[in-house]
Amino acid sequence: GSLLRDRDVTEVHCLEGGFLQVIRRGRRERIDAVLEGPLFALLREEGGEEGVIRRRLRGGHRLIAGPCIDGRQALRVVKPAVLDADLEALVEEQLLPAGMSEELTAAAALGGVIVLGPSRAGRQRVAAAVARVAQRTLAVAALGDNAAALFPAPSGADLGARARAADALGFDALFALELDPAECVPLLRAPLTLPLIASVRVASMDALVHLLGGAPAAALAPLTCVIGVGSDGRPRLIEVH
Repeated sequence: GSLLRDRDVTEVHCLEGGFLQVIRRGRRERIDAVLEGPLFALLREEGGEEGVIRRRLRGGHRLIAGPCIDGRQALRVVKPAVLDADLEALVEEQLLPAGMSEELTAAAALGGVIVLGPSRAGRQRVAAAVARVAQRTLAVAALGDNAAALFPAPSGADLGARARAADALGFDALFALELDPAECVPLLRAPLTLPLIASVRVASMDALVHLLGGAPAAALAPLTCVIGVGSDGRPRLIEVH
């Protein structure tokens, strides 16, 4: 419980009968505590011995559990990113350099911004802050898990169909958190007529281009930011394309 309330902790990992580990400020730490007992029995009842279990917990936390080769259960809890920061606050935190907020604001209106990189919390916070600024002047459509219910697109429609539906409804821009690169491929075929502001679950620009089948990231948005981890363990902007 206390680990999940710690703002610096983004993930908690545990192997049944083993020490807890956390990701704190981008670095892995071992905690002198062992987790075992009823929780793992409950996971087995839920089918944890047969395959991977995914559950959304209170507070937006995500639980992922599954069997190891020795029969024990492995557990991972991922906390939701703190998305309440604006661009000015991110500059004050030195996640973004001075002057970058103006460049991101202009790019969001002109064609969009893609944020990727190894820092999950960092890329989410930057994408959310850019979307917040864009909402001051644009009608922004959020393409989340429930987007199919928000737009008149067929059930199970891909992101390209949802984007076209948002365009037809008069939205000015699109926003999405943690897109899988495979979800972006239909957007390349659309093609996009609205600016896209999104974080993408990929660590580098080279990896994104590869997963897009060689298509440049500029086909999704004219500006791409890569958020890594600084020497102090905190998220930092490391590349701009």
